[in-house]
Amino acid sequence: MNYSKGILLVLLGISIFLFHSCGKEEALSPIPEIVFLGFSKDTMHQSFFNEDTVQMALSFIDGDGDLNNFEENKGAKIIITDLRTNALYDRFLLPDIPNNKGAVSGEMFIRLFTTCCVFPDNIPPCDIDDRYPANELTLLVILQDGKGNNSNSITTPPITLLCN
Repeated sequence: MNYSKGILLVLLGISIFLFHSCGKEEALSPIPEIVFLGFSKDTMHQSFFNEDTVQMALSFIDGDGDLNNFEENKGAKIIITDLRTNALYDRFLLPDIPNNKGAVSGEMFIRLFTTCCVFPDNIPPCDIDDRYPANELTLLVILQDGKGNNSNSITTPPITLLCN
């Protein structure tokens, strides 16, 4: 989709909570972990022109807090794949996340723009064909930290993409 739009217009907000444990510090993995929290709605209308959106909510934790490694120009990324085609759906750079050199966790909200329906029988994407009124759009989501460590992957529940 539009990487240039995504440089975090799409991240509507990130709440960050720095981890401090009482007494003995728990060892957390330096590999980030994400959890799917939900979509703002379960349908979108197909379009070439980004006329519809859905907001996706994720929670995250990163044990070494290196989501932003800007000293090496390697900020964290959210990478989203369209599982209908296994093609890149979108990717976003995370904004600067304050850190005191420890674990970070929080929630992020990402605005996803619509896409085209994918049809069988060599019908071009974004066409309208009464035989195919809807597609199920399922996404694979990964968080990549500033050192290039990939989080667990999340497969979202399907969004119904209305084709007509």
